[in-house]
Amino acid sequence: MRILVTGFEPFGGEPINSSLEVVRNLPRSVGGARVSTAALPVVYRRSLAVLRRLVALEKPDAVLCLGLAGGRKALSFETRAVNLDDARIPDNNGHQPRGEEIRRGGPAELPPTLPLRRIARELRRASIPFEFSPSAGTFLCNHVFYGLVDYIHREDPSILGGFVHVPHIREHLAADLEELVRGIRAAIRALDS
Repeated sequence: MRILVTGFEPFGGEPINSSLEVVRNLPRSVGGARVSTAALPVVYRRSLAVLRRLVALEKPDAVLCLGLAGGRKALSFETRAVNLDDARIPDNNGHQPRGEEIRRGGPAELPPTLPLRRIARELRRASIPFEFSPSAGTFLCNHVFYGLVDYIHREDPSILGGFVHVPHIREHLAADLEELVRGIRAAIRALDS
């Protein structure tokens, strides 16, 4: 199985983005799965163009997109993407859409295509804290999540795909990063089972 895992570049003046740190620390294989990783720009439209290019190049069986959500305490598997860009802060190019559809005329919301129950069992088995979240927000995380599942639903329903928010890695605490990486590895094992 081929799995693509993406994280985001830093944004908002922060020096690091936890999602990218997790991606950088993933091994190239987990069980029988071959893992490829990439950083997405925190720029509307360009982020989706980069993701689509990666999917075309890598031809993955599954795509896990990771993003930072500062208020979260555990891995948060998103359960719905909404067709809305409504940014409270600008992206890294200064663009700040307000109340715009991601895909004009697209469905108001879309579910991930991940086997969430199987992932939950694997995370519980590994004693990794996690939650399911009904809202990926309306910034770049939701933009990429919606763009990914819209592509999957319209172009290639065989791809497993979804979005996971990761919390801030507390400064200089390698244990936090290690636990997040273990959690994503557990999710990858679930996808490959």
